[in-house]
Amino acid sequence: TDRFAPSDYDKADGCDNWYDYCGGTWKGIENHLDYIQDLGFNAIWISPIPTQKEGSYHGYHFTDLWGINSHFGTREDLKSLIKAAHAKDIWVMLDVVANHVGNTNEDVSQIQP
Repeated sequence: TDRFAPSDYDKADGCDNWYDYCGGTWKGIENHLDYIQDLGFNAIWISPIPTQKEGSYHGYHFTDLWGINSHFGTREDLKSLIKAAHAKDIWVMLDVVANHVGNTNEDVSQIQP
């Protein structure tokens, strides 16, 4: 999700720090569904959606399994992407990474499973 497309086309000039978020969002993906469909794809696999430890753009360090990664957008943005994709017969796969949590220095009270 993060490396694909920002919501704001003005930010589409690249990423300065590959170790952090680069601005890709669910709205950015939604804005490019025609492009994805024109490539012949009928499914997309987006990054894990739970709230992440800051800097965890890849989605493998969740801190709140029930939360939404605000770097990618809101719950409504995610629902909108899924609805728009389905309208184009594009499936949306969610990457679920239940066995990876953010580094807590062994203080598991920071994790909301």
